[in-house]
Amino acid sequence: MQSVLCDNTDGGKAPRILLNDGHTMPVFGLGTFLGFDELGLNEQRHVLDALRASLARLNTSYVDLYLIHNPVALKPDHSGFDVIDYVDTWRSMEEVKALGLAKSIGISNFNISQIDRLLKNCHIKPAVLQVEVNLNLAQDKLIEHVKKENIAVMAYTPFGRLFSNRPEPPPPRKDHPVLLEMANKYNKTTPQIVLRYLVQRGVIPVPKTVHKERVEENIDIFDFELTPEEMELLDDKYSFDTRYNILSVVNDISQRATE
Repeated sequence: MQSVLCDNTDGGKAPRILLNDGHTMPVFGLGTFLGFDELGLNEQRHVLDALRASLARLNTSYVDLYLIHNPVALKPDHSGFDVIDYVDTWRSMEEVKALGLAKSIGISNFNISQIDRLLKNCHIKPAVLQVEVNLNLAQDKLIEHVKKENIAVMAYTPFGRLFSNRPEPPPPRKDHPVLLEMANKYNKTTPQIVLRYLVQRGVIPVPKTVHKERVEENIDIFDFELTPEEMELLDDKYSFDTRYNILSVVNDISQRATE
C-alpha cells in the first residue's frame, strides 16, 4: 500500500476538484491505493484489510481517495499473474466507501474496454481514473471517453521526459525553447507551464516531490492561462505517444485474462 497526496490540512483554502460523487477533493489530500506490494493483489478479501492497515499507519480514520492501482492481479507469492476479476475487487471497493473509510474510490491504469465492463457491473461509479498523461502521451481518446462518463482524470508522471537523464529522450526537455518562451512570458518555470497545460485540458496532474519548494511551485499555476494557440502548439508538437511507465503492457495482459 502506498500513500499519495500526503497533506489534508489545507483548511479549505487550496483549489478543490469536484468529483462525480459530489465530494470535492483538495489539490492536497490524503489518498492511497491497492498496489503491487500487497500480497494477493486485488483479491476481494484483502481490499478492506489492506486499507485498514494503511489507515492505522497514517493515523487517520479515512482517506479522501482509494484507488485500485492496476486491473492486474498477482499470486500471493508474486510468482506470476493470477486470474482475479477486477469487477470482484471493485465490489470490495464499494464496501470501503459504504463504510466511510474512503470519501471517493477510483481506478488506475484501466483501458477503455476495462472501464466499460466495470461500469456495466458496478453499483458505485469510479470517481477517478488515474493514468499516465503528459506531453509525450496525450491519451486523448481515453480522456474523452471517461469524461463522457463523468469520471475525473488524474495524471501521474505529468512531466513525462521533461527531466529525463536517458540519452536522447523524446522532446520536450525542460529547456526546450518553446516551453522556455512560454515560461518567460508568464514568469513561470517550464514544469509550471506543463502542469497548467494539463489543468486546462481538464486533467488533474499529480506531480511527485518530497521538497517543500517544489510543492509550492507545483501549486502556483492558477494565476495565469495559456492561450488557445499555445495549447494547440503543445497539443500538436509533442504528442508522440511515448509511455514513461510500462504498466500498459501488464494492462493488456490483464484485459485478455478477463475477456
